[in-house]
Amino acid sequence: MKEECIVLKEITESDIKDICDLDLKAFKRNMPRSEHNIKALLWNNPRGNVIAYLNGIPVGFGFSHIMGSRAYIGPFAVLEQFRKKGIGQLILRELISKLNDQKIDVIGLEVLPDNYPALNLYFKNGFIPGSVTYGFSPIYASKFSLDSCERIINGYEVDEKLLNHFCTKMEDNEDGFSLAVDIRWMLKFDPANILFFVTDNLINGFLAYSTNLSPHVWGYILHDKKKAEKIYKTLFLTLQRLHKETELVVRVNSEAPVALNILKSFRISKVLIRMIAAEDFKISSRNCIFKSWVG
Repeated sequence: MKEECIVLKEITESDIKDICDLDLKAFKRNMPRSEHNIKALLWNNPRGNVIAYLNGIPVGFGFSHIMGSRAYIGPFAVLEQFRKKGIGQLILRELISKLNDQKIDVIGLEVLPDNYPALNLYFKNGFIPGSVTYGFSPIYASKFSLDSCERIINGYEVDEKLLNHFCTKMEDNEDGFSLAVDIRWMLKFDPANILFFVTDNLINGFLAYSTNLSPHVWGYILHDKKKAEKIYKTLFLTLQRLHKETELVVRVNSEAPVALNILKSFRISKVLIRMIAAEDFKISSRNCIFKSWVG
């Protein structure tokens, strides 16, 4: 009997077609991911991705996404007919090793609550459930009038000085967590679909939507309970008007009570479990810090 040979290698642009094909089959999608989406995943963390080969055939892959001092693993998949061979565990351990080498403090991922094979894999490799992610779709959202000192601008209009100040505030507020790399991607490739709320020439928050980067609305609002609802919903409604044919979904951590309160007029359309690598999970010399993962 021929001995099976599993080889892992870093993903490059030459692997994009193989990744699109693996993703389509592994997730049983009706439509494949675009090559632009795979390039966007590589853009964020080009050294933190893996493709797996079994006897020379591509059978699985994994990506990681860096957000300042925190990181997210996914998408991550192995073709169904090649599961239970230890390939998923090898990919997962390699991704975590790469992230530890990059001095990441918190490693998280998301998984559907009924995906028991994936849940078992993550438990086996030291991940524990953290919070829950809710996907919200709009039913009704209040409309707000902008004050004379307020305006909404897109990526074409944002000023570099304003942006740098906002990113610094975000990192200071969130103990190193940052969406700066993803913001830069939007400004370079899809500036019309990232919107900033500006008051008195300072950015209070942003929301963005690009199918090439993420299938849901994402963003960050600086902590201001009095204005948070106005900022969030005004940006969301403006984005929705830009995408009239698509029902936009925004995903929120269950440990974000201000955001959850704002979205009471929305409906929950999806639930995911967030998992984090536990404190005693040792793959390299660096341990993952036990802390609620924020994505």
